[in-house]
Amino acid sequence: MEPQRKRLVLQPRSKPVESTEPTETPSPVAESESSGEEAPPSAIEMSEESALKKATEDTKEFFNVRNIEEDAYFTDLPPKFRSKLVEKLVGHVVEAKEVDARLLADFFARAVLKGLCSPEAFEEGFVAIAEIIDDVLYDAPKALDVFAIALKGAGLDKSRLSNIASKSPLLELSQWSST
Repeated sequence: MEPQRKRLVLQPRSKPVESTEPTETPSPVAESESSGEEAPPSAIEMSEESALKKATEDTKEFFNVRNIEEDAYFTDLPPKFRSKLVEKLVGHVVEAKEVDARLLADFFARAVLKGLCSPEAFEEGFVAIAEIIDDVLYDAPKALDVFAIALKGAGLDKSRLSNIASKSPLLELSQWSST
């Protein structure tokens, strides 16, 4: 008998509307969401294996739900593992369509604006995909174009962009440079 996979709940994780009636104890979900940009206690002690699993699940959920206003994708991971989420999201989008790349670029732009992910984490996540993008091109000829679209959303400075571009001879800084 095969082990059952965890069932994905394809609902947005937005905050519930506050009722005027007092409640006895706040729900754990509401507590974790009210903490703002801090990682929940369970995320602070998360192992790398757990973080990778969560990033994989969140990537599937993000592209199914398509909600760029969901902060929990980043805030539920400790800051040191947020690059893994970026890597999984970008890894998915380079084999997807342009519309997915634009969605991801908007999500990244919002994350930058809200300070949910550091430039270092974005750079590390993009570098991991830049190192293998040559191989991805065989199956996904538009990979460079969608990679560039997603990269623009991260709003990285020129030195970080240069570092990412240096990982593959096919990547040209001019593809995503605004100058």
